[in-house]
Amino acid sequence: MNIFAIDLGNKQAKLKSERGEYVYPSSYLSFEDIPKGGIIDRKLHGNHLFQLSSEDEAYVWGDNLQAYRMSDNMIQTLGYGNRFDGKIGKRLFEFALGRLAADFPEAKEKPMDIRLVMGVPADEFYEDSEQVNTLRKMAVGKHIVRVDGADYMINVPDVSCTLIMPQYMGSVLHTAFDEKGNEDTEISKRTIGVVDIGGGTILANIVTNLEQSSAPQCVNEGVRTLLKQLVAKSHVTKEYALEMMLKTGNSTDGYIYNPNGGQRDIQDLTDVVEGVKEAYVRRHVAKFIKDSFPSPNEVDVILLTGGGANLVSFETIADEIGMNYAEKLELVEQSERANVRGYKKAANLVWSE
Repeated sequence: MNIFAIDLGNKQAKLKSERGEYVYPSSYLSFEDIPKGGIIDRKLHGNHLFQLSSEDEAYVWGDNLQAYRMSDNMIQTLGYGNRFDGKIGKRLFEFALGRLAADFPEAKEKPMDIRLVMGVPADEFYEDSEQVNTLRKMAVGKHIVRVDGADYMINVPDVSCTLIMPQYMGSVLHTAFDEKGNEDTEISKRTIGVVDIGGGTILANIVTNLEQSSAPQCVNEGVRTLLKQLVAKSHVTKEYALEMMLKTGNSTDGYIYNPNGGQRDIQDLTDVVEGVKEAYVRRHVAKFIKDSFPSPNEVDVILLTGGGANLVSFETIADEIGMNYAEKLELVEQSERANVRGYKKAANLVWSE
């Protein structure tokens, strides 16, 4: 039975199966909003067209939504709880199933049975069991998703075919196990602090012998906080365009803001971005690390993960709260994908037994 791993973060969705791995925004566009006419009449630009069997409207989702220059029309799923109670969040979940299923042509012929592993924000996992139950109920059963004109059928047979865990545990498991499921005991036996910088939140917890604490620290100060500060400093309003600029730019090549794809609105925001990033790390990330781990000696390492981890400067943290903390920090390789890769490894271990 195939395994699908899905991490629907507030800003990014990460998807993985045996045949594909994808990172898409946690936003999508209504196909009806895309301008008609002209030589670029409704091109997908490498994105995909999705439609649920229960709806007449179609939606565009993929990793190149910025090609449309329609940030004001984005349907965003960001939320700090109960994101999947409404249709906006449920659609994203179904789209994720459909995108992974699209790599399996056999799913067009008959329902494909899968096992599904997902991550949820730690505060929801520990404090809101109803949200976890909602996800399980939403997952179990048959799903039909039309992707680029073809219907794909997916079936999660029962609750035993679902595995849900706190998002940050994916990074820990990804670090502690290789692709064949072999455990690196030098890592797994350590006391690991985890700081996951997501789109909506920053969270921290301690993991010992791969067992997580039941009381994670969490604040609603993820990358969206940085984006709001950047909007205020740069006096530009297209948040989605800024988000794409942060993702594709860097300190060496600069941060070039180009919301409409033309020459008129191009702005070099490198100096503004660097200043906002430094302030964000000092006021939010460094402070949160110190508050979450009052003594750096209580952990052997602090893993930095999540889509926002690459924005963090170790030098700034060392300057703000001391080298004792900075020396413990370790950036998880390809941090935005680490959680979902860890889910897949966890699923292989659990269901292989």
